[in-house]
Amino acid sequence: MFRGRTDHGINREVASIFECVIWNKLESRNSLGIPETTLLHTALRSFSRNLRKPENSSLLRGILPSLKFLISRHSKAVKNYRSCTTTPFLWRGLESQDLSPHIEFTCALCSGELSNVFFQCMGCKINLKADFYICLDCKDMKKYTKNVCLSVKQSASYGTHHLGSIRKSKKAKGFKKCECGVAVCKQCRFCSACSCTCHRTLLPRYRIMDIESEEKIIRRLIEEVSNPIMKYSYETVNRLESISKKLKM
Repeated sequence: MFRGRTDHGINREVASIFECVIWNKLESRNSLGIPETTLLHTALRSFSRNLRKPENSSLLRGILPSLKFLISRHSKAVKNYRSCTTTPFLWRGLESQDLSPHIEFTCALCSGELSNVFFQCMGCKINLKADFYICLDCKDMKKYTKNVCLSVKQSASYGTHHLGSIRKSKKAKGFKKCECGVAVCKQCRFCSACSCTCHRTLLPRYRIMDIESEEKIIRRLIEEVSNPIMKYSYETVNRLESISKKLKM
């Protein structure tokens, strides 16, 4: 993947794939590929080779604009969480991040790719002992504010739903049980069935590396292959950023 004859051809191929993924999200359609994960692995694998070779140099120059866009998105997504002491920010494996060892790296809402940075619902983790992971796009579009059934077999039970759409019953707070007949959440003290605010608490998780490692990759690539700057490099980044903004509208 991402192999072409020239850096311009590779750049166009990668950017087109990213554009298609974004448009699919806007149309609520799934994409079959995993371009974000593939792009990061391509950059990592290239560092183990001679970057000065023409074929490696062309490849890295070609993926650089889209990689800039991707890592910039990841950095912005975790910007407000970097000083959070309750979240492990160093990549030490799934267990250190309270992630299930059987995680399928697909979004619980859109079934899309979970790239290196994704988010976990703490309400589902703490109250339901359930895994609820979503991608950056679904977070940007605030799709997590909907109620989602996590278990078909127990769909009648309040305890098997991600309760993003909360009504925050005032009667629920401070009481052992509210009108729903379910115990209050030990964390937020609201009813676990109708008004638990923990389901709107999303914390970032990492799949391959931490965000600092991502930023080191892009800095090294810029030092190695961005001189001279490839034609249309800035235009590619700006175009991808412009299209991705539609996800937040």
